[in-house]
Amino acid sequence: MNDRVFYWSSKGSDDVNSSEFLNYQLSHPICIVSALVIEFYRASWQEGRPVYCPKVIRASFYLGSNLQCTITLGHVQRLAIPQTFTLPRPIVANLVRIHLDGRTARQPSDDLWYTVVQHVNILGYSLRSFADRGLCQSLINYAHKFITQEDLKAARYSSTEKFAQTCEFYLSCKCKIRQ
Repeated sequence: MNDRVFYWSSKGSDDVNSSEFLNYQLSHPICIVSALVIEFYRASWQEGRPVYCPKVIRASFYLGSNLQCTITLGHVQRLAIPQTFTLPRPIVANLVRIHLDGRTARQPSDDLWYTVVQHVNILGYSLRSFADRGLCQSLINYAHKFITQEDLKAARYSSTEKFAQTCEFYLSCKCKIRQ
């Protein structure tokens, strides 16, 4: 059994509203992201057992160097359990930037505010996962069902029509190659 604890910690700040961000390069050049699961660190050895979480989570999704969109995922519960932030629609990306806005816990030794991330898991599929044509077609249908032109405009996608067409083209090509 491994009792070691791994985590990422922000720098301490005097400002309770300060923010940090973490970048995650995804495993494939094109991934379809559906949710983020984030667990924050509980200092069980400190009085009150504080959880060093942000107030709000936002995420920015990039495909290459192009920003696809930024979504506010919601307020964070002050719990040291995995918290799932489901996206309102699938998003194609190869890099995810997680914004940690605001802070909720102070370190007693220096009286500064911190955010500490214990674990991050980004849920979805990589394009190489779509070897089965039925799964590809299901994804295309799912995307068309939920991603309307109004949604794309509201989410401020760049080149929205081209984005949707490109996504469908890549999925269709990948499926045809594997038949």
